[in-house]
Amino acid sequence: MASRELKRYKNKTKSTQSEADKTLAGERRKNHPMIYAGSVVLLVIIVVAFVGAPMVGGIGGSKPLVFGTYGGEEITYVPGNYLARQVDLLSSQLGDSTSQNYEWQAYQVWKGAYDRTVVRTAILQKTEQAGVHVSDNAIDELLLTTGPYMENGVFSEKRYRDTSNSERFRYRQLYRDEMIHQIYMEDSLHGDFFSGEEADFLRSMAADERSFNYVLFGFEQYPDSEVAAYAQENESNFRKIKLSRITVQSSLEDANTVRQKILDGISTFEYQARNFSTDSYAEEDGDMGWMEYHALASDFDDVADLDTIFALDKEEISEVYETNFGWVIYRIDEPAVDPDLSDPEMIDSIRSYMERFARGLIEDYLLEEAESYVAEATNTSFETAADNLDIEIKESMSFPINYGNTNFFNPVQGPEGEDDLSGAAYDTTFLTIVFSLDEDEISEPIVLNDSIGVFKLAEQKTIEDEELEYLVNYYPNLAQQNILQDLNDHIMESEKFKDNFTEVFSESFLGR
Repeated sequence: MASRELKRYKNKTKSTQSEADKTLAGERRKNHPMIYAGSVVLLVIIVVAFVGAPMVGGIGGSKPLVFGTYGGEEITYVPGNYLARQVDLLSSQLGDSTSQNYEWQAYQVWKGAYDRTVVRTAILQKTEQAGVHVSDNAIDELLLTTGPYMENGVFSEKRYRDTSNSERFRYRQLYRDEMIHQIYMEDSLHGDFFSGEEADFLRSMAADERSFNYVLFGFEQYPDSEVAAYAQENESNFRKIKLSRITVQSSLEDANTVRQKILDGISTFEYQARNFSTDSYAEEDGDMGWMEYHALASDFDDVADLDTIFALDKEEISEVYETNFGWVIYRIDEPAVDPDLSDPEMIDSIRSYMERFARGLIEDYLLEEAESYVAEATNTSFETAADNLDIEIKESMSFPINYGNTNFFNPVQGPEGEDDLSGAAYDTTFLTIVFSLDEDEISEPIVLNDSIGVFKLAEQKTIEDEELEYLVNYYPNLAQQNILQDLNDHIMESEKFKDNFTEVFSESFLGR
């Protein structure tokens, strides 16, 4: 029924469900899973602050490493700070990895810790600007129940007294920052954004899944003979000429000077191109190779100028022409020739042109082919018509009306591992037609990217209520994950963020 993530969620839920889920904490975890997880992470982060030396040690020595800035605030690594603790935490999660790619693992750990630190820094700056405050009493209460002063699960006055004032201050600041961070996350994720109406909508969307048999008439099936016929009707567009070019950006006067030196024999075309041309052909002495008419047409405001160039003889030097990238001078290395329509490469080139600029002609041709198939399939059968035309029948995966291929539902796709229905999930015409099909009804031809498809309902199934409940329970979790991802993306793409991680990491960790 649903995405792989939901199936994993279902399996995990089955294996871990117990009577404890009925407690108040279990209900909170069920209703607001990401907030509950955030509370656990808060404690984990704080506990990690008080474990021993960093697992990845010896980096940077006593000098802080500055990996970037956010809002002008440096993102640094020093032993014991947030970035260092995140490195420790992610390193511990690797366990006893036997991977030989230690450098890649180290990069993943440090990059993950760095990204978390950037996001946290942005959140703390935002909350400070908003005036978010945590009372001293709240910090005291948390320190009395968790953290560095606990011994056998109980607050130890001796540990508290044995801690220096500077360390006490550091712990309080740590707890303050983490609590403010937690407040921000709860405000961002908490809320009744998942209403009963939305749950009913999800159930109704997911309840009806269908799979389809289909055939495709792809652009690659457009005959070479049709390509050649198009080329003959538009022959001038595919004439080609071998050219060399000099581009001068400074002024028309400079371009005329270059041209005159070549005409007077004072300098060669190659020398002027190599030393004065400003385009990508300069390194090749100006040599552009064989160019088709249509590929050059966009360079000229008046195609009559291009016609003049195509009329020149071998070794002739063109006038200076103004283009949108400078003043240009052409030399004719080989005069213009008509397209060789017996050359497969030329046919392929014209086909590529048609797929970009004459798609309608290809679609019209294939639509006629598809309509003929529909007519025959209606008179005989879907399978017989396909056999007669030697067309493969495929069967799609089962999916609901999943517009946009959200990961709440199974995706709109063809057979496993194939992408020939790519884009269909964003096509309302496709979804409307196929989900309106009755049993044994054959669809009208549907344009899908670079093909025309004809569809027939293969199977329709109604998802069981138990499965739908898993989706409804999973949805808030995934929705909150999407909110978090959007938040992270917004921060990491902000103009306030100046990133220098890769350079600093390579130099400090890898010695490069």
